[in-house]
Amino acid sequence: YPDKGSSKYGQWYMNYFLNNDSSYAKYMTNDAAFCAAAVTYALTKSGNGNAITPYISVQTGAQNAINDASNGKGVWHSADDTNYQPQRGDIFYSFASGGHTGVVLGSDKNYIYTIEANTSSDFKDGWSYGTVNTRVRDKSYINSGNSLSGYYTPDVYINNSNTNVEISSETINSKLNSENMNNNNN
Repeated sequence: YPDKGSSKYGQWYMNYFLNNDSSYAKYMTNDAAFCAAAVTYALTKSGNGNAITPYISVQTGAQNAINDASNGKGVWHSADDTNYQPQRGDIFYSFASGGHTGVVLGSDKNYIYTIEANTSSDFKDGWSYGTVNTRVRDKSYINSGNSLSGYYTPDVYINNSNTNVEISSETINSKLNSENMNNNNN
C-alpha cells in the first residue's frame, strides 16, 4: 500500500494498521476521508483506541458506532433525536455534504463546536482545505435525513476540568460567515 494515505493521518492509519491489524488497512485509498482517520488517530494517541472500531469511511464509522452501541459499547444518538444535547467527546457523523466526521468540543441550543480534520480554516486566514480546525456548526448540519447521521458517545474518559465551552459571539459569527461563504466544503 505504498501509494495509499496522502495525508498525515492517512499515512499514520496505514502504518499503524499494517503493523497492528492489517484487516483495517485494506480499506485505505488515496481519496479516503482523512477526517475519519484523524478521529481514529486522536483516540488511539490518547490511549482510547479501543473506544471505537477504527474507520476510514464515514459511513462505515457511523455503522460501526451504531453496532457497537447496540452491543453495549458506548451510546448512539440518532440525529433524529432532537432532545439530545451533544456533549464534549462525542463523535459526530454527518452526511450533509457527502460524509464528514469529527469530535464535539461542546454545544448549545443552536450549535455544536467541533474539532475536525479535512476542513477549512476560518475565513480571515483564507481558505485552507485539508487542515485540522475548530468549527461552529449549526445543529442541522448533522441532521441530513440520513439514518447514519448522529453522535456517538464512546466509553472513554474525557477530562472535563473545563466543561463550560464559552466562545465569543464574534468568533461564532466569523466561523458561521466563513462556512456560509463556502457551503461545498466539509
